[in-house]
Amino acid sequence: MEEIRKAQIKNFIKKEFGIEIDDKYIEDYDQALTHNNDHRTKGTRKPERLAFLGDSYLEFIVRKYLYNHKDNINLGQMDLLKQELVGNKNGWQKIAEKIGLGEQMVYIQQNQPISRSFHSTKELARSFEALAGVLSYDCPNNAEEKLIALFVKHGYLQNRLEDALACYDKSGNV
Repeated sequence: MEEIRKAQIKNFIKKEFGIEIDDKYIEDYDQALTHNNDHRTKGTRKPERLAFLGDSYLEFIVRKYLYNHKDNINLGQMDLLKQELVGNKNGWQKIAEKIGLGEQMVYIQQNQPISRSFHSTKELARSFEALAGVLSYDCPNNAEEKLIALFVKHGYLQNRLEDALACYDKSGNV
């Protein structure tokens, strides 16, 4: 990996998460921000594996947040709220847009980098999940805290919870 790419990734993680990363996991961060456009159907690439891990990690963080901050709602409501927060990939895409994640993404087609200015909702959400996956093991002591701070800073948790609770109050369902 080129030094300029390493510096770009390190600066982005420092700016958005306040985390200093070293070279130990820099390749994983690069993979989290890489999309392959060859539509391979067999096998799983590392970015997809990181997104799989990150999806579970983000769900855990949201569950823990609800447990710690929403003691006035019952278990069924908590579960519905969790589904609203993590079941909708548009939420991760919106956070990815707010932090400029698309500017950090690299696209590979036939083993060659290509430039693209458009990023689909799915690509942005997947990259955010993959990034969370790397953070989960690179910074196990403070990744959760940093991600929650990011969610709060951008109004993700509070706005989505208020909307979901308002819908619940009106219909009895989220």
